[in-house]
Amino acid sequence: MKWIRWIKTIISLALLIYLVEYFGMYGVWGFITFIIIIAAIRIMTKWSEFVLAMKHIETNLFGKPLDKVYWKDKELRNTKIKVKWRKKQ
Repeated sequence: MKWIRWIKTIISLALLIYLVEYFGMYGVWGFITFIIIIAAIRIMTKWSEFVLAMKHIETNLFGKPLDKVYWKDKELRNTKIKVKWRKKQ
């Protein structure tokens, strides 16, 4: 199954090179701008899904979403995030 991964990688790189060439003189900057515009359009058209995803991320980090209700009750005043690094094996 490793060869399927290699084929996907080669196709992805070929597509990336084609898109950079497609943008002509703008090159990589045109490609990055294109990706940012597509992401912005997707966020604007599906705002409720974006908000739901952000609340899910906040719940994973802080234990509850960062709504104004919790800030008024001062429940999230001294919230800290711990980042755990994996040991190299």
